[in-house]
Amino acid sequence: YLFETAPPADAPRMRKYNSVPHPLVLAPPPVMGAQTYPAGSLFPLDVQLFGRACDYAELVVQVLALVGRDGLGANDAPLRLMRIRSEQLATGESVGYLPGRAIPLEPACPEIPPGPDSPVEIRFMTPLRLVVGGRVVGPGKISFRAVFSSLLRRISMLTVFHTGHPLETDFAGLVKCSEAVRIDAAKLRWQEWKRHSARQNRLVPMGGLIGRFSVDLTGAEALWPYLWLGQWTHVGKGTIMGLGGYSISVKREEKA
Repeated sequence: YLFETAPPADAPRMRKYNSVPHPLVLAPPPVMGAQTYPAGSLFPLDVQLFGRACDYAELVVQVLALVGRDGLGANDAPLRLMRIRSEQLATGESVGYLPGRAIPLEPACPEIPPGPDSPVEIRFMTPLRLVVGGRVVGPGKISFRAVFSSLLRRISMLTVFHTGHPLETDFAGLVKCSEAVRIDAAKLRWQEWKRHSARQNRLVPMGGLIGRFSVDLTGAEALWPYLWLGQWTHVGKGTIMGLGGYSISVKREEKA
């Protein structure tokens, strides 16, 4: 269910898809060039589970406890699970757990703040691999419509296949609204990255855009909830491996 999710035969929508979005995101810290971790150092890993995947939270914890037993990387470096934090996003509280203790992980729902009254800065910490017309979008070709429509499609598919509450909204209206939003102050660059696929026995391109840009959502406030939630769902290709991860900050304007 987590890694080879097939669309159910009675899916109300999107029956043409051979596979559906994985209901989880594994997000290690961003890697800027070659990076190694000395023995004894801590390696943080964020894990987001969506919808029914939350039922498998304790199983995921068991897997994380076992994943480093045989070692990872070219030199089979062993890892040991040290602790787990369950973040309650609505209250801002974090609850710590240690191996061997019961893990009553409670699902958390991000609280959506009121829409911003100033320009919003979107910063991509991991490569945004966005495909439009069969081609990966480069720094000079990106548009807010392309980013938002990909994000809206992802959120919709997550709700259709992994919750009992499919997203009901004016999809066409939202996408049309996003067309009027212009990207400003863009500082984006391409970050090349490849991963080795054991299944394909080759290096697979996974490069994408990192950096930041600003958007003014005045008149397009209806887009805000989806843009905010995207900080947890990520957007674009390779989201299960943490790609397309971004954060949002509101640029406060000084009033005369």
